[in-house]
Amino acid sequence: MQFYLFRNFIYLSTRIQKRGLRQLISSTNDATAFEPPEFYKPTIESINTKEDEPNTELLLSARVRPQVLRPYLDPIPIFQKDDPHNFMDIVTIEKLLNARVHFGHKIGTLNDNMKWSLFGERLGVCIFDLEITQRYLVRALNFISALSYCDGKILFLTTNKAAMLLVEETAAELGHFSHTRLWRQDIFTNRKDYVGGPVRFPDAMIFLNTHTSAMERHPAIIEAAKLCIPTIAIVDSNCEPNSISYPIPGNDDSITSIEFYMKMFSEAIKIGRKVKDETLTTNVESKENKFFKKPQRIIQNKPKMFKPITEQQFHSNQITNKFKSRREAGTGANMIPIGEKREGK
Repeated sequence: MQFYLFRNFIYLSTRIQKRGLRQLISSTNDATAFEPPEFYKPTIESINTKEDEPNTELLLSARVRPQVLRPYLDPIPIFQKDDPHNFMDIVTIEKLLNARVHFGHKIGTLNDNMKWSLFGERLGVCIFDLEITQRYLVRALNFISALSYCDGKILFLTTNKAAMLLVEETAAELGHFSHTRLWRQDIFTNRKDYVGGPVRFPDAMIFLNTHTSAMERHPAIIEAAKLCIPTIAIVDSNCEPNSISYPIPGNDDSITSIEFYMKMFSEAIKIGRKVKDETLTTNVESKENKFFKKPQRIIQNKPKMFKPITEQQFHSNQITNKFKSRREAGTGANMIPIGEKREGK
């Protein structure tokens, strides 16, 4: 057995040595490095062209507008800023304290991915940094206002029994949808089996809590991530913030904090609708002014039309013009000014 192993080892070593020498000495393609074919190589023209830039019509019809597409959104200059509606003045730290947003779970249930949002701990309870929650909440509110400006539909989700009625009532008042019961597995990804026809997905999903139980994560978060649906979620200290578009670190158990969140979300939706109504009214007024001003300009600049006249009318007009000029000069009709001669003499 050892003899066969030794023989194979010698054979492989000699093969490798010969192959290495052959690649070093030979000038054939065996020694050259691998190069991709020409149709894989990018050309300069394909890089410099503007084929990858999005179309303005597609951007305006799109429901979701991420940060990458911000420089292309010229028709909507309101949302070019980071905080166009001044939500930082609405969401103050005092309001967050009064709503008990800073309270988390016990340290034993702390998730490692949520350490970035903590200020510290007090009596074994995690305390959130409210400046971080304020910043992340303002980002989410700006996104919601932009979505309501585009007539986007939002789905509110919660599994907290104490907040079910509140979430359903506020969603119905705003004209959006809510789901506060048990979520069926793969209801989005396998919609043909459940519904049987084409269904419009929500443009955004707001989770008021991300856990269905103590340690089980809400299955709709993963389904939304698979279908590229943006998600806004209240993330507690024991939650997983991954695969969430707009995480908001804060308390997701107390009713006062949930009431505060729903109030802020409803205000953001109303502000987006108000901005849209204002822009529509201004556009309609400008179009009406343009429509009514154009005929006036056309009438003013319209050339005068003259009727054809005969020779007798032409001579009579000349005589009347002479008499008018003499009257204006102060002379009578029979008087002739100095330097002129009578006609016919």
